[in-house]
Amino acid sequence: MIRFNILILVVFLCFVAPQAYGSRSAINMDVQVETGAQPSVHLSWSRQRAAASELQVTVYRRELGVKSAIWYRNILQDGRLRSFAEMTLFEPVAVLPPSATGFTDTQVERGKHYEYRVHRPELANRYNEAATYFVVSLDVPVVDQHGTILLVVDETLVEDLADDLRLLELDLAGDGWSVTRLLTPRHPQQDPQDLHRAIREAVRADPEIQGLYLFGHVPVARSGFLAPDGHQNGPHETDLYYADLTGAWTDLQFFSDSGGESRSNVPRDGRFDHSSLPKAIDVMVGRVDLSRLSAARKSELELLRDYVHKAHAWRNGDRQVPYRVLLNSSHLFQEHTWARAMFGKDRVMEAAFQPELNTEAYLWAMDFGHWDGGSEEHYVGVQNRAQFFLNFGSGKQKWMGGKNAMRMLLAQPDWGLTVGWGARPAWHMHQMAAGWTVGQSHLRTVNNAFNGREFYPGGRYAHLESQVHINLMGDPTLRLHVAAPPKVPAVVRGSEGVVLSWEAPDEGVIEGYLVYRSDHPVSGYQRITESMLEPDVRSYLDVSAAAAGPLYYQIRAVHRNETRSGVYQLASRAAYVWLAEQAVEYRPPVVPPAVEQQVVAGESVVLQVPGASDHHVVILQHPEQGQIRWEKGMPVYVSEPGFSGSDTLVYRLFDGVGLSEPSLLIVQVSAN
Repeated sequence: MIRFNILILVVFLCFVAPQAYGSRSAINMDVQVETGAQPSVHLSWSRQRAAASELQVTVYRRELGVKSAIWYRNILQDGRLRSFAEMTLFEPVAVLPPSATGFTDTQVERGKHYEYRVHRPELANRYNEAATYFVVSLDVPVVDQHGTILLVVDETLVEDLADDLRLLELDLAGDGWSVTRLLTPRHPQQDPQDLHRAIREAVRADPEIQGLYLFGHVPVARSGFLAPDGHQNGPHETDLYYADLTGAWTDLQFFSDSGGESRSNVPRDGRFDHSSLPKAIDVMVGRVDLSRLSAARKSELELLRDYVHKAHAWRNGDRQVPYRVLLNSSHLFQEHTWARAMFGKDRVMEAAFQPELNTEAYLWAMDFGHWDGGSEEHYVGVQNRAQFFLNFGSGKQKWMGGKNAMRMLLAQPDWGLTVGWGARPAWHMHQMAAGWTVGQSHLRTVNNAFNGREFYPGGRYAHLESQVHINLMGDPTLRLHVAAPPKVPAVVRGSEGVVLSWEAPDEGVIEGYLVYRSDHPVSGYQRITESMLEPDVRSYLDVSAAAAGPLYYQIRAVHRNETRSGVYQLASRAAYVWLAEQAVEYRPPVVPPAVEQQVVAGESVVLQVPGASDHHVVILQHPEQGQIRWEKGMPVYVSEPGFSGSDTLVYRLFDGVGLSEPSLLIVQVSAN
């Protein structure tokens, strides 16, 4: 039996000392999960100051993924008044007496993810109603296929970023997505309504499309007349328009004709009327748009290439980040509740982004960050070392600005995979602990008002739920947990069939391997191993392969993913091999051990990366004391002013399908 401590406190049912009193607005949960023959979930929380009769806490549970579809808090059904919790399919499992500060749930089954809601009603002595949400995993089997992702690409990027877009598509396909690319003219060369029609047509052609990944300066839709940050009303950029496949969006109302493009909204000006969504969005959506960032020190193409590379490094298990969270700002108190349950008390740090993130790394970071994305001391001249961000603050939700703080976090070379503007309303991302993508949790957050407000209360601004400003910056398919793929894959066509071989990853507890085949590099993969191969297996004979190519193969390692929330099987990003027409074998690129290159401080030097003349260089980790620029697809090193000494770059080589193992290039910087 395995025990996972989410917060290190004793589970108990008793009165507690006054110093252990909890927050008025939140229930800070401590959770322990036990898997095995008799699984259980143990909860504990702090007592609230109030009369004993007001301290009732109710624990609700449901299987993760269940959807609700009722607008109302209460509804008459089957002759009785059913509660909000019932209508969202959260079933009450315990109504606890006033003295209770803990509960053990033994009515759970192995093989399932569960979602919990622990609720305290609003108290008579001016306490707010409070609820905490979290998920647990009880030895859940692998989920390896996710449907189709529609990759919507600014067509002006296709030529310059051809290799990087191919890498991105293979990363998505290797993570269980079928990829369809949709090209679009750059903003503002195409009307958002035309792109919306093209997206709807793509979904009609492939109903398995589950999400939209907007890459580049894709046409920007604007809608409404609102000020969720409490400042000036105006229309807001909204990618949620593209994710609503059937709603009726109108452009008929007059709000204001002053203030220019950022504040005016009049009939038939191309800015929609809606501050709140006409209906729930149908698919997840995220955007990577690094155009017009005047505060960044690189071009748009360089920033986009950096983003593809760092997302690849994360998805491929090449980046190791401490499993901890940075929390700051009372505005984000509701988000803090699920973060504390997800990470545990011993892995929570309370501090502002800077200076903490300039030297220490975190998986999640949440703060009322500095408003100016052009600030040297907050964004430009420092690093913000976290992968998933909520960056609340005035004006940031309008993300098109050239110094927008959210997009500046996304523009870092090694950090900043996704960014959201939390608090108004609260974002509910706790499902990521069970393997959900950031886009899935974002979708559930956006649709909260249409799902009976299943996550309630939603902070102090629940009236802003399901409004147009709740955008996700970043790749919507990224996950909190990643796993290393098999190493050194190879394929040979023989008389008896096609033989694949590989080596085990260096890290992780491997439970087996899965093999897939397609005649297309980024879609159409079918699993050809009927059951998972044993962990000690290192080869597979495909006797059903066609006699001639092209053939594309994926090999994925299935890891036993032990988290603070339990255990579930997690499939790695695929290792790829392929056979061209009539080819008999294939092996990915090979790089030599670490090499050194001498450069002079302050000079821009094209790096002599071994193998780069024949392959594309993919940077896994940028140098700390210098910047990588790009010239004609080749990395160029520029040292920081005044630096001399040793600097290191970690990279792979990419041949359009396969990747080399990581290697180092050590840059020796001399003063003259």
